[in-house]
Amino acid sequence: MKSQLEVLDASGSVLATDIANSVFDNDNELTISGITGQSELYIRVSPADTSDIYSVGDFFLEVDYRDAATRASDLLRSPYDSGADALFAGFDMADFESGQDDILANANALTSQPTLDSRYEFEASVSSANDVDYYKITAPSDVSGKLIVHLSAVGIDSPSLNMQVVDSTGTPVGTAGRVRADGTISIEVASPQASEDYYIRVSVDTSSSVSVGNYITVAEFDNAAATMHHLSDGTVDADVDKFIRWEAWKSKLFRFDLAGIGADAGQSVRLTIYDAHTREIKLVVQANSDVTRSAMAWLQEGEYILRFSSISSGSNANLGIDYSLAVNGISDDQDDDPYDTGDEPDYDAYNYDYRDYYDYSDVYAYGPSEYYYYYYYGYYV
Repeated sequence: MKSQLEVLDASGSVLATDIANSVFDNDNELTISGITGQSELYIRVSPADTSDIYSVGDFFLEVDYRDAATRASDLLRSPYDSGADALFAGFDMADFESGQDDILANANALTSQPTLDSRYEFEASVSSANDVDYYKITAPSDVSGKLIVHLSAVGIDSPSLNMQVVDSTGTPVGTAGRVRADGTISIEVASPQASEDYYIRVSVDTSSSVSVGNYITVAEFDNAAATMHHLSDGTVDADVDKFIRWEAWKSKLFRFDLAGIGADAGQSVRLTIYDAHTREIKLVVQANSDVTRSAMAWLQEGEYILRFSSISSGSNANLGIDYSLAVNGISDDQDDDPYDTGDEPDYDAYNYDYRDYYDYSDVYAYGPSEYYYYYYYGYYV
């Protein structure tokens, strides 16, 4: 949402205004002084341009009456560096635990995400240079792929972290690892065993000049090859976005796996899913080069626009990027129609009709792009 923030007095006169620079640089902030004697003040949040596609969206509003010096002493968590699916948190540590889970025997047992017993995601903190955190996760009984764990510190002035994945004896089991330029650590376990416990160990690197801060960890037992269905792949140019029109014939919870493909860690691909008729944004997910990100969205029966954008981090030039997208409907049909297409023996949920044309000259006037047309069928013909 590209928003406009205004402060008005009791008579409706605007005292101050701030307009977001873009839909991605959309944090508004106003500092008002000299309000002594004002009986009432009003805050108005509105779209910067009511005719724009980004005129609809959610927002979080905070009012702080403290002076600048007091606010500066807050331990502020900055957005998670993954980009589009940023974390918006408060002015504090994610937790104040210290010393309670520093050994394997006291590891925090994590609960997998609802409807997906193979994925764990959590946010936590390190409170000192000597703080160590252990977390226990359990492989699904039908695990058939790799275990992949990502760790990223949160914020600009964040601690440098170390991570290990170990078994119940404390022996490291990671078979591959990578540290990205932004500090994100990724570890893979090639062949996790069904129903076995694995432990994630997070600590502060001895060379880190910062010893306190928050971090986020995502762990997933990846069975994507068996469950995911290829939807689209190709190249997104630096200056031209790519669009796909896709129709879901049944209301479901969908999982999308977006992969950025390339050798340059400074490049990434962003997927934005819009309702084709209301223009409401349903999902935004971003994947850096050589990384696969998973995201879930509840989509009702209907048509959707999938928009792929190439973006670069920091001062890196935007070079474009290759991508691949897979999708899977992971819930039962949830629409009003009692007929469940999954009961049909010949049902193929991922039979797509390819078309090389589409007239999007009306509400889909996004500018030049490659355009493809897909159907998500609710029944097999």
